[in-house]
Amino acid sequence: MKKFEIRKFALASLLASVAAVIIIIGGFFEILDLTVSAIASFAVVIAVIELKGKYPYFVYLTAAILSMILMPMRSASIYFLCFLGFYPILKAALVKLNRILAWVVKFSAFNTCCIATFFIFKSVLGVADISEKWIVVMLLASNVFFVAYDYALSGIIALYIVKLRKILKLKNLF
Repeated sequence: MKKFEIRKFALASLLASVAAVIIIIGGFFEILDLTVSAIASFAVVIAVIELKGKYPYFVYLTAAILSMILMPMRSASIYFLCFLGFYPILKAALVKLNRILAWVVKFSAFNTCCIATFFIFKSVLGVADISEKWIVVMLLASNVFFVAYDYALSGIIALYIVKLRKILKLKNLF
């Protein structure tokens, strides 16, 4: 392994561990499931910006698997696994597309993941049957959350690139 590959792998491992720990700690506070999953996704953002290639996928999958194995309450892990963990990778790939097309893909991916998450909660966690009307209301509310999350993530990415990157001194490490 080359020197830079070892550094990249070490940073990816550290980021995955931090994301998993954030999810696990947040799992003890059930009302913070979405919040901790969104915060943990910042580790994937750093991997996308600094490491590129296969490493963001490694961070995402490792954090998701570790948190699923080690979490007593898995809802935060499921949110991270089903959408919030891989969204920074998707967002980076969509930057090159037309804005309207990018938003169509983002909403399609998000809503598909929301429906998948609902079925996972229903089958794995045993959530009771919910009426179709309530599912539509939850999807609409989730889409509002998603737009807010996307804009917040864009702002955090800009903050990281402009300020935090210099503080962490990761820019010239690889």
